[in-house]
Amino acid sequence: MENTKGSKLIVKGTKKGTLYCLHGNAISGKFIALAEVHSHMELWHKRLGHMSQKGLTRLCNIKKVDSKGTKLDFCNECQYGKQVKHSFYTRKSCVLDLVHSDVCSMPTKTIGVLCIAFVDDFSRKIWVQLLKSKDEAFAAFKRFHAFVTSQTGRKLKCLNADNSGECTNAKFKTF
Repeated sequence: MENTKGSKLIVKGTKKGTLYCLHGNAISGKFIALAEVHSHMELWHKRLGHMSQKGLTRLCNIKKVDSKGTKLDFCNECQYGKQVKHSFYTRKSCVLDLVHSDVCSMPTKTIGVLCIAFVDDFSRKIWVQLLKSKDEAFAAFKRFHAFVTSQTGRKLKCLNADNSGECTNAKFKTF
């Protein structure tokens, strides 16, 4: 690989895998990066991975970067990077307030081809039952419901399913 500017050779390199190894020496110990020697502070800020104002000023002071300007303007990318995503979901406060359910296919042939999983939102406890077809989902739910109500003494308040069909039939709505 060769990169030229006009007819002047700037840098030579060889490709090793997905990496280009450049052959050459640094010019007077400065970061040149195939651009003007005197660049704006904002350009160096972006080239050096959105370095801080303080870091860029320090590089200018020790003569590693020649830059026009002394102050960085507002940078959208830096502001987006500082934003934090807050969760809007809070866990339920007691066992069986909310139970998540899903029917999954088994990756290998076993006794059942499908399984139904029930996950309690508060305790994160998981119950799994094997099924031969999706038609057995309601019977598995009734067994699960009877088991957990006898074990905990609490009633199931809400069942959350993915609306894929096994929990949307009339049997579940009347339960």
